[in-house]
Amino acid sequence: MFPTHVVGMNRVKNHFGGMTLSKSYHSLCLKRRIVLAPMAGGPSTPQLCAAVSNAGGLGFLAAGYLSPDKLAGAIEAVSDLTTAPYGVNIFVPGQPAEDNKLEQDYAAYRDSLIADSVFPPEVFPEDPQWSADYYEEKIDLVAASSAAYVSFTFGHPDLRVIHRLQEVGKSVVLYATSRAGIQAIADSPADVIGIQSAKAGGHRATVEGIDDDSEEELNVLIRFGLEISDKPIIAGGGVSGPADVLSILRAGAWAVQVGTLFLTTDEAGTKNTHRRALLELKHRQTMLTRSFTGKLARTIENAFARKHSAEAPALYPYLHDLTSGMRAHANQAGDPEHLNLWAGTGFLGCRNIGAAQLVEALTPYHPSLEASSRPDPRVPTGRVAVVGAGPRGLAVVERLISRAAAGYQGVSLIDWYDDAAFGAGRVWNPFQYTGLLMNTVCCQLSAFPDPSTGFGEAYVHGPTFFEWISSPDSASWLARDPELLSLRNATGSNTYTPRALYGAYLCWAAHYIAVRAPCSLVIRPFSERVVSLDTDDDELVITTSFAERRRYNDVVLAIGHLPVAPSPEQHGFAHAAAAVGATYIPPSDACVSKAAKLLGKDRVLLRGLGLTFFDYLELLTTATGGRYERVEGRLVYHPSGSEPLIYACSRRGVPYHARGINEKNPDERWQPRFLTAEYIATMHAARDRGKQQSFGQNVWPQIVKEVELAFTLAQLPRSQQIAAESKVIAALNDGTESYTTLRRSLGLSPETGFNWQLVLDPRIEIEGVSSLDDYQRRVVEYLDSDIQEAKRGNKSGAFKSALDVFRDIRNEVRLAVQDGVIADWSFCNELLSFFTPFNLFVSIGPPLYRIEQLRAAIQAGVVVLLPPDPFISVDTESPTFLVTGKYLATRRLTIDAVAEARHPPVDASRSDDPLIRNMMMSGIIAAHRFRHNNSMSGSVSVNTTDFRIQDAQGRISHHVFCYGVPTEGVHWSTAATIRPFVNSVILQEANIIASAIAMRSAEPPSPTNQMIVIPKEEQHAERG
Repeated sequence: MFPTHVVGMNRVKNHFGGMTLSKSYHSLCLKRRIVLAPMAGGPSTPQLCAAVSNAGGLGFLAAGYLSPDKLAGAIEAVSDLTTAPYGVNIFVPGQPAEDNKLEQDYAAYRDSLIADSVFPPEVFPEDPQWSADYYEEKIDLVAASSAAYVSFTFGHPDLRVIHRLQEVGKSVVLYATSRAGIQAIADSPADVIGIQSAKAGGHRATVEGIDDDSEEELNVLIRFGLEISDKPIIAGGGVSGPADVLSILRAGAWAVQVGTLFLTTDEAGTKNTHRRALLELKHRQTMLTRSFTGKLARTIENAFARKHSAEAPALYPYLHDLTSGMRAHANQAGDPEHLNLWAGTGFLGCRNIGAAQLVEALTPYHPSLEASSRPDPRVPTGRVAVVGAGPRGLAVVERLISRAAAGYQGVSLIDWYDDAAFGAGRVWNPFQYTGLLMNTVCCQLSAFPDPSTGFGEAYVHGPTFFEWISSPDSASWLARDPELLSLRNATGSNTYTPRALYGAYLCWAAHYIAVRAPCSLVIRPFSERVVSLDTDDDELVITTSFAERRRYNDVVLAIGHLPVAPSPEQHGFAHAAAAVGATYIPPSDACVSKAAKLLGKDRVLLRGLGLTFFDYLELLTTATGGRYERVEGRLVYHPSGSEPLIYACSRRGVPYHARGINEKNPDERWQPRFLTAEYIATMHAARDRGKQQSFGQNVWPQIVKEVELAFTLAQLPRSQQIAAESKVIAALNDGTESYTTLRRSLGLSPETGFNWQLVLDPRIEIEGVSSLDDYQRRVVEYLDSDIQEAKRGNKSGAFKSALDVFRDIRNEVRLAVQDGVIADWSFCNELLSFFTPFNLFVSIGPPLYRIEQLRAAIQAGVVVLLPPDPFISVDTESPTFLVTGKYLATRRLTIDAVAEARHPPVDASRSDDPLIRNMMMSGIIAAHRFRHNNSMSGSVSVNTTDFRIQDAQGRISHHVFCYGVPTEGVHWSTAATIRPFVNSVILQEANIIASAIAMRSAEPPSPTNQMIVIPKEEQHAERG
């Protein structure tokens, strides 16, 4: 995931409907995270800068070697060509040389050039020239310009300049080429860290006295930057194509800087001879040389560089001036052997295309939907905004398209908003590190409705995730992403795939669905964040992070997990840690940038043993170079030496249960025998009579019987299961004694019954534990047992079959607990407080492989699990934490960093999302409260039947809908994606919302409004 640091916050502000944002906030919402490297000396033109920004990247204008008048004209030209964010790069002048050695070295080098040159002596200036490159004048120009970013090369400006630019709303980018340089920027007030590897073309942005000529790998430098700073990172060097871009983004960079590849674009002002060399001299290597300018720069090898590199003195900018005449003559003569052919190691990827085409070519997945956008029809009604482009937003768009195709004309325009990937959203963003896995097998994932939904034929027919993986469409779609393509080729129906691969499928699905909209329906994607929503008469007005204001008749919020401000307890803990310089990471997703902050520590503590913990485990082991190997059937971990010692703890003291090996078909799930539709109907009828139910008395007992039935049947041979089922059901209905008697009659002893104690309170026996090492042996025994149970499968294995019931009957539980069927006090105290965390523990655990990894890491001494309920405090005398607890006896652990390895809670009242916070402040939405005690559930308050939001006065909006994760607390178990063939609740809820929107129109269906159908033979090209 990309950093969420808001550049430029707390400076000059814009005010959008009550929401305050920094002027440069919009720059975090680039459609495509490509940053044009500022290439001075001709290639950088206003047309190139604007073209990159207009294509969704971030264009930079190079101010180096331009006079103030020319720079002013170039800035004006860029402003005329784009309204998108752009930047200006300025050279920081060094100090002129003052010793006699300058003239001696300069004269000696000049004499050598004259002696060997085909050019006349007057081409080479006799006296060395130094220039400050109009530095102060350029600062004045840029400060008054519309540029959102200002970057600096060859040096760092003083604090006076940085603060001046920030005060007028500019974000300052400083560059580094080494760890020392990155540290200097992290310690400065600059907003963004730029990192260049040794593979970059032309001059590197090395700062004398800070940087060295480091040749460390770019990923290593990025990781160091993430470790020591929260500032966004722009990184580049040697980019040859989309695979390099994806690799840099997956390493944790916010954006990728690309230079060489833009030199041959139509808009670049690259010299003709240089352009031809980049396109034609593919057989040559690149080299570093001082021969042209006196500063190390990477060029395509040529005769001049080979001959003079060894003797060239380090005299920049004097040698730049000395050779400029020669280079001009060489260009005019078409002579590539005496021209500075600046090029990074990736110059083989240079093509003669437009800049916008190059931006698109470099960024797979971003263009997946934008090809379907059409011009604004200026329709007066039927305008819908869908905010959020994850599976829920995708489902709403599909339902609206399908209704329009069926003839309902209530919707004419859909504007779709997200600053992540369309279809995938943030959770399944295809740019994330590919080692982070789904916890659902491939065949049980989809993005499309299917016959189980009951929609008839009125839906977009598309493949499930596994069907797509198995088709040529996926190979074509992943062609620019060799890493995911390789993983796709190794994927089977029961594979737990990377989240990034599922995200790539969702992006494909978004495009597939959108291009099938009927001609009467316009779909416009906006890679922007919606930051406020206001009302104006009978219309809704949204404001985006680009300060755009647009008006709608209906708005659907499908925004998924939201950032949450720290609780008072977390804030106090973080404040105490910050006071002593200790590292504390509050609840959040595990990602490369978070893990990087732990890698520089010796001993870290992960608090939580759920799915986020296993993501951290992957990021702190495999991602650091560690290696898991299967030896005689058991997984063994070989440490890289870069891992910290990982302590882990939780309230239970054990990780979530491993998922059993999948034995179920995609359309197969446990069919309830107790918590049936008929039983749930009696609960609804009781509610209608004014008698609310309780979860503990009316729902939980039925769940228990479902679990016991599944467990007992799985213990019997397949041949006996059908005959025994009705007897087991009857015995469970009769009570414990009858059930126990029946199990004995079936040959099942009491000792083999379902171990409720193990799942309800699975604490490892700690009596007699003498040390943490002894405790680890008991942990490994527990994990061994879980591994063996998981290997038996989720149908053949009794224990995992029983646990799978909790997952399979979530739809029935939802129907039984929502819409006021159970009382508020029961929803709050029994469902949310007890059953929800318990259900997560037993039903959404990691793949078996993750538990095997944990066992291997413990046995390798890399991970230490702590007994339950340790107490963690901040050491007030050092930048560390102290860990104590009743189960640690007299042992006290000193920890260098603590990370909360769990999601932040759903809490609308503490939301850090600008849209929700703004709507809450203006009273458009309200936090849901339980009636029995007025306590907050965390949910946005919505009508439970059709998802319309309720305001602070309890009034229902007829125009704004919200569903999914922000409604957890009114609805139940909302954090899921689309599962095929089981009547996915997401699709049903999306259909309810789409129907409510369509009902606003009195127009009858039109038989001529047909969905666009792309012939099968054309689909491959369309999707590629």
